Amino acid sequence: MKAQNSTSKRRSHIRKILLIVGFILVLLALLVGLHLADKHSAEPRQTAHALAENGDILHQHWVMPGAELQSDGLHVTYTDQKIVEQNATGGQPNPPINLGGTHLLVTGDFSVSATMQTMPGAALQLYGQVPLVSDEFRVERPSIRFTIANDHTLAVAMWDGSPAHDLANPAPTLTQAFTFTPGDNLKLTMQRQNGQLAIVLNGKTAGEISEHGVFSSGQVWFGADSEQPGATWVLSHLAATKLSSSTSIQTLDGADIRVAASPQGLQTLATAKRPGFLVGTALAPAPLYSDATYQKTFFGNFGMFTPENALKRQFIEPQPGQYHFAPMDALIALAKQNDITHINGHALIFGEANPAYLTNMATNTFAARQAVEQNMDNYISTVVGHFKGRITSWDVVNEPLADYDTFDETSGHIYRDHTYYHAMGESYIAEALRTAHAADPNAALYINEYGLEQNGPRWDTMLALVTSLKQQGAPLTGIGFQAHEYEASDKIDTNVLKAHFKQLAALGLNARISEMDVYDDDGQQVQATQYSAVLDACISDRTCVSYTTWGFDNEYDLWQDDNRQLQYGKTLLWDGDKPTPAVAAMRAALQK
Repeated sequence: MKAQNSTSKRRSHIRKILLIVGFILVLLALLVGLHLADKHSAEPRQTAHALAENGDILHQHWVMPGAELQSDGLHVTYTDQKIVEQNATGGQPNPPINLGGTHLLVTGDFSVSATMQTMPGAALQLYGQVPLVSDEFRVERPSIRFTIANDHTLAVAMWDGSPAHDLANPAPTLTQAFTFTPGDNLKLTMQRQNGQLAIVLNGKTAGEISEHGVFSSGQVWFGADSEQPGATWVLSHLAATKLSSSTSIQTLDGADIRVAASPQGLQTLATAKRPGFLVGTALAPAPLYSDATYQKTFFGNFGMFTPENALKRQFIEPQPGQYHFAPMDALIALAKQNDITHINGHALIFGEANPAYLTNMATNTFAARQAVEQNMDNYISTVVGHFKGRITSWDVVNEPLADYDTFDETSGHIYRDHTYYHAMGESYIAEALRTAHAADPNAALYINEYGLEQNGPRWDTMLALVTSLKQQGAPLTGIGFQAHEYEASDKIDTNVLKAHFKQLAALGLNARISEMDVYDDDGQQVQATQYSAVLDACISDRTCVSYTTWGFDNEYDLWQDDNRQLQYGKTLLWDGDKPTPAVAAMRAALQK
């Protein structure tokens, strides 16, 4: 009997081993299949066209703040586009670029010629790579900028892509000034030949500088702006010319990008599991228009997007009453033609990313406070009204609660200090919701906040706030849980998260995971578990209507260290064209 039992146990043990080996092989096959699905999903399609024989660029497609093509040329107006610090001080210049319009693909030697109205502050910039804009800084990549300093001097500044010593003040690699004969217009030609750039002004060679590889990418992007407040100048001619028989010049249009959704895309799988549930991400225009891998991953996997910075007030209304909607309009149109119609507007009211004129508004008198309220109402009505029917949900108020380091429920310091709060107290929140609803009754309206995934005073304060708003009849749709995980203490307990969903459901409110990203210090498996567990908790509860990550490609996960040096994070789902383990884990959660 003992011998039989021993043999039986051995056979049982072998069967278990075979089952485990089989499971591992199936899992490996699944992972390989998912990887191949990533590699073989539809490639982006964008048709390149040969440049016209006359080389005309001026009459191509322009989508650029402060630029309007008229019969006599491109009218370029001062925009004061800046990127402010979190405390609303400073302001790194952020000159407009024709991202959503026409740019060039060039092989070989070429020239670009322009006729610029001779107005101090008129600037034309040619980019070999488009700059990257993060929350609080802009990363200058290879470009050359021509600025009319006065009626006889052209200032040239070049950036070659070298790391900046200070991200907030990226000094150019080279600066030089050239003189020209005064006149109403300046005829500028830049000739790129054999690694050198010859600068020709009004038909005379003014000088030559090293190219420093600015156009080694084979791309030329265009930007134009005015550095003089209130001024508008006219670009009456812009053309490109081949300088050798082997040169090729083609045009590409940002409106022409087309990518099919992947059969294994996150949104495709989510729709099969729960129709109507949305998987989204924060989106940056620069890589969307310039990086085919970024295009493929975004359109292949997501069903909605939140603009990272493009809808913040510092870019939408940098000067009072001067709204710049064209870039966001183009982004929405591009998404729609690729079957993405759900867009979350971020953010209407925020204590950060505001232009100085708003931050500096007085709040010390009744009349001043009324002016602030009117300013808020006008802004919300204008922006929401402009995008009515195209932006389906809004972060009406972003981060109304005080930051972790200042939040103190015992003293009553629970709200973020900013102009609207100083003028109106917490009533600005209900007022903002009512104004947004009046401008677009069909849009879903959210309050978006961090730190709500855990129990404690921060969640209790938010719950009390939304309970009060519901009692007042404010048109609040739900709460966005940002779900940032920067360290181990930020890990989300999905049981707590689900309990918070239930509390919102009792009030008739929705929830959405709005900005999720996860640290990788404890390894990618821990990262994958957190991403997938929160997704599973969200899609399994009807209260939670969408799940959005704060970006998806680590190549564009930019931050600055204490020395203002550029660093890259590892908190997102893809490394370029390579999915992290979190992607497979999320797909598995959607397929179970």
